[in-house]
Amino acid sequence: MSAPVAPGHGTPRRRGWWLRRHNPMCTWGMRLHQAFGVLVIVALIAVPAASFLVGRVRYDAEAAHNRAAATAAHPVTGVLEQDVYAVAGSMRTGAATAKVSWTAADGTTRTGQAPVQTIGSRGDQTVVWLDRAGNPVEPPAPPGRAMSHAIGSGLATLVGGAAALLALLGSERFLFMRRRTAAWARDWERTAPRWARA
Repeated sequence: MSAPVAPGHGTPRRRGWWLRRHNPMCTWGMRLHQAFGVLVIVALIAVPAASFLVGRVRYDAEAAHNRAAATAAHPVTGVLEQDVYAVAGSMRTGAATAKVSWTAADGTTRTGQAPVQTIGSRGDQTVVWLDRAGNPVEPPAPPGRAMSHAIGSGLATLVGGAAALLALLGSERFLFMRRRTAAWARDWERTAPRWARA
C-alpha cells in the first residue's frame, strides 16, 4: 500500500498569471503583448475618468470665478449711446462693448465704453456692471455657462482620449501581429521540410 500523500503534494497546483513568466513557452514577445493588453484596459478606465475630472475642474474654476466677479461688481441702469446689433463679443459672458452712459454713485453722468448683454437702439436702457471704483467691467457669466464649458472640456478630453486609444489599438498590428506572423513563418520554414520527409 502506498503511503498517503500529504495535502498539497503530488497534485498539480495552479499558478497565477503573474507566475507564468516561468513558463518556457512564454516568450518575451508574449509578455510584451500581455503588458500591452493591461495597458489597453487601464486606458479604457482612465479616459472616461480623466474626462470627468477635466470637466469637474473646469466647472469648479469657472463657478468660483463667477462668484468672485458677482461679489466684486454691482449693476446700474445705463443708456445706450449707439445701436447694438449683436452681443456675442465675449465667449465667457456673451457681452459686447458699446458706448453707454450711466449715473455714478456721486450723481454725475458718465459716458464710456462698457460691456452690455442686450441688443437695442440708441437711447434704450441697458444694464452696466461697475466695480467698486465705479469702472465698467464685464458682467458675471450666466449660471449655465460654466456647466456648458465644463461639458465641452470633458467631451474634448473624451474624444482626444478615444483617438489616442484607437491609435494604441491600431499599433497592436504593427508592434505584435506582424512580428508574430514573421516568427511563425520562420518556424514553418524550418518545420515544413521535416514534415515533407516524413
